[in-house]
Amino acid sequence: MLAELKTRASRWFLKDPSVVPACGGVTHRHLEAALDWLNQHSSPQGLLEHNKSNRVYPEVTGYTIPTLLHIGERSLARFWGKALVDLQLPCGALPAPGSQLPYVFDTGQVVRGWLALHPLLPELSEPIRRACDWLLECQDRSGRLTTPDQSYWSTQDGRGVPEAVHLYCLGPLLEAGALLGVPAYVQAANRATESYLEDMSVTSWHSLSHFLGYIIEALIELDRPELANNLLDQVERQQRHDGAIPAYPGESWTCSTGTAQLALSAYRLGRCSMADRAMANLCDQQTETGGFLGSWGRRATYFVDREIAWAAKYFIDAALAGIGADFESQVHAFPTQIDCADGRLVEVTSFLSSTESLSVLDAGCGRGRFLNALQSALPQHRYCGMDLANNMLSDVVEGIDVCQGGLLKTPFEDATFDRVICVEALEHVVFAANAVRELCRITKPGGRVLIIDKNDVNKGALETKTWERWFGVGEVCGLLSDYCDHVAAKPVAHGGKVHPDNLLVAWSGRVR
Repeated sequence: MLAELKTRASRWFLKDPSVVPACGGVTHRHLEAALDWLNQHSSPQGLLEHNKSNRVYPEVTGYTIPTLLHIGERSLARFWGKALVDLQLPCGALPAPGSQLPYVFDTGQVVRGWLALHPLLPELSEPIRRACDWLLECQDRSGRLTTPDQSYWSTQDGRGVPEAVHLYCLGPLLEAGALLGVPAYVQAANRATESYLEDMSVTSWHSLSHFLGYIIEALIELDRPELANNLLDQVERQQRHDGAIPAYPGESWTCSTGTAQLALSAYRLGRCSMADRAMANLCDQQTETGGFLGSWGRRATYFVDREIAWAAKYFIDAALAGIGADFESQVHAFPTQIDCADGRLVEVTSFLSSTESLSVLDAGCGRGRFLNALQSALPQHRYCGMDLANNMLSDVVEGIDVCQGGLLKTPFEDATFDRVICVEALEHVVFAANAVRELCRITKPGGRVLIIDKNDVNKGALETKTWERWFGVGEVCGLLSDYCDHVAAKPVAHGGKVHPDNLLVAWSGRVR
């Protein structure tokens, strides 16, 4: 199936390379394959370097943890976070793969992962503190972070790693300072930032695109978007008509991770056309196993025969950033009202019929069309609206709590709501099984979940994004059955239709 999708994408892209779909035509199968690759190359101690290695890579394991949490893989993220504690050296640092050599960059990325996990594992405070204390020991008089050993700091072509990648350690150091109440971490990060930015080489592209990707992402984290945009300007001038980004300025070969990282930063800075083109090119290069070779093309030198772990991680990050950017750009296409006779609203109202006051979440509420109607029809309940796109929420009526969040990673504790509704939002989520698990997690035992979405027997009846999914009736029933009793499904009418036309299905269940 993946090969078929790649062939279709290639044919389409060659047909008109000037027109690229949102997120470069990424599908849920591309992303599921990348996640499968990460799972297949995981060990009890963390993520392996590549498909031909049995060595754990602490650095990549660390910065992949936020990715796992973002897509609802909480269990694996916890597992890796705890395993990294066991790899921490007595000095507080984290080592390079297969060694006991302490590295600043690797340590900073493990801190990044631990910080993301801290709300779930507060006991990580002490490992974070020890790691950050060691980072401060590595700060020289100029303010820069100097790694004690550079044995691993070289690429296959011998061009080396720019010291400015240490900028990517400073966001975690700032966050740790705020979290733990240690001003010295914040001061050290600020000193390091200023020292690195005094070096004019930071403002020009001269390194492997992968290392440039770290620098640009760090500049965005450190609130230097003008510098990040300047570097992306240089990259875009070198981007080829097929979307490929050269590994170095003027080179003919491409680095997979660098392409994904630069697409990620481009999406974050609103440069969606550049990012979409890069992602289309990257999708064409995904292997049958779901991974990505380190590089390809004439004279390529960077892991040319290895599928590297960090490429799969950044591919997922960039794709999700592209999907989020597309939603942000389409806000005004979503309605704020719904007819009181619409079958979807009738079904939701029936689901919430109760004389007692219930806590209700509308997950993926958009601009609040259901919430706005429910507040009037059933005012006894306490409503909350959540959507991935923050600017959707401004149209939700007063008196309803709102918060930004996605179906894969909600900002709520376990068992928060009596009822959770999710209307035509699951179709937009790439990892549907994880989303259903998350909806059930935040529902109280004995509480109920209602999902209304498209029936895949009518797939193609409406125009959809490439990553969107329609579902078989039995598919969602199966997902709910893992967490719920009394699972049921029935067709639902919509719009001005009196009777269901098999386009929409309502699934419900009572959480165990």
